[in-house]
Amino acid sequence: MIQKTLGEVARAVAYRSGIKTGSGTTFRHPTEDLYPEINSAYRELREETIELDMGFYVAESALAALPTARASAQENYSLIDWPLTAQAIVRVDVLVNSYWDKLERLEWENLRGVLPVVASARSERPTHYAARDSGTVAAATQTAGKIAIAPFCSTGLYKLSTLPHWVDIADVSHKFVFPTESAFRWMCWNVVARVSIRDRNNGGRYAMAIQEMARCAEKMGRFATKGVP
Repeated sequence: MIQKTLGEVARAVAYRSGIKTGSGTTFRHPTEDLYPEINSAYRELREETIELDMGFYVAESALAALPTARASAQENYSLIDWPLTAQAIVRVDVLVNSYWDKLERLEWENLRGVLPVVASARSERPTHYAARDSGTVAAATQTAGKIAIAPFCSTGLYKLSTLPHWVDIADVSHKFVFPTESAFRWMCWNVVARVSIRDRNNGGRYAMAIQEMARCAEKMGRFATKGVP
């Protein structure tokens, strides 16, 4: 695991992009704009690691009981909450009759294809999960989304593995963590690409940044850290 402060990341970005930063409107690239972009790039990095099958940023929940009731009397699946703390659902595991199963992910529109055709069919071991919705937001209030577990099973336990939401940092002494040095460099080049878009005469830095991001993605994928850090 590699740790870098926000200040260290900002300096690395400034060095690679050839910009001067500081607080206030006298700077073309003020830190008030740069820091949110760095946090956004870090959030994107966390998403990228999931695509590369790296579990470094994945968090596993505690065991919870599967619902004892169907989503409705006519359905053959149950519903669990999409945690408010989760940006993405990475994996769902169920424990039924002392045996673990990793459920297959399925798009909501394909759920019927794995369900018993008879509405009153008795419960079976779950095999799939599908996100029904990711929740809603009204003003500052967020409502949890729902995840379908199918087929319906009245007994057992489950665990969720999720990508937690990242809360932005603004203190230069606060830290980001990275699975590899290449992951850190990927994030920095991501910000360089965003910065370069604003400048017409950037010496080809945007193209260079995109090229370097691709190179870093290949290298950081070599160290697929499975499991929770």
